[in-house]
Amino acid sequence: MANKPLDMLQIRRCLVLLQEARSVRQIHRLTGIHRNTVKSYVERFKHSGKTYAELLALPDHDLAELIYPPRNNHQADDRHLYLSGRLQHYADELKRPHVTRQRLWEEYLEQQPHGYRYAQFCLHLDRYIQQHEPTMPQVHHPGDKLQIDFAGDPLRYYDPVAHEWINCPVLVCSLPCSAMFYAEPLTSSRQEHLIPALNSALAY
Repeated sequence: MANKPLDMLQIRRCLVLLQEARSVRQIHRLTGIHRNTVKSYVERFKHSGKTYAELLALPDHDLAELIYPPRNNHQADDRHLYLSGRLQHYADELKRPHVTRQRLWEEYLEQQPHGYRYAQFCLHLDRYIQQHEPTMPQVHHPGDKLQIDFAGDPLRYYDPVAHEWINCPVLVCSLPCSAMFYAEPLTSSRQEHLIPALNSALAY
């Protein structure tokens, strides 16, 4: 899978730090790996019956077989059952600003250290959204309309005279047929700033 090399690097990093007698808290701070994930690695290392040095000496393939043993159907069903009960929550969270699939997966993995990898998690989530949040196709014709809105968080700059940060709303204009767009940060959303920006968008 795509993130397998990263997982193996994390595992080997954990092994090195455990050899140095580092605590779970220290490993979390040094690597950024969630504490529950570190704990699950430690349990797997113990169940392997090998020392940390012996595990580090193994090739990636052999180490992966010890760390990720084949799952039985009961385990797979438990994973699916847990995730199914949380999909609506994750779908709702995605609508909030700054929430990403990566962030939701990390939250999920904190509760389910043996759960789905990122690609599988996204696959289940995307399927759920497609099935439960139907969309209506729209036909757009060239030059038919220009869509405008203030989008995202405002940008800001520092005014050295007033000694304060000034927020700048971001105007976004798009042609839905071609997906071409124009964006411009404004001093404010008032008409005296909005109208010149719209003229710039049309000229662009």
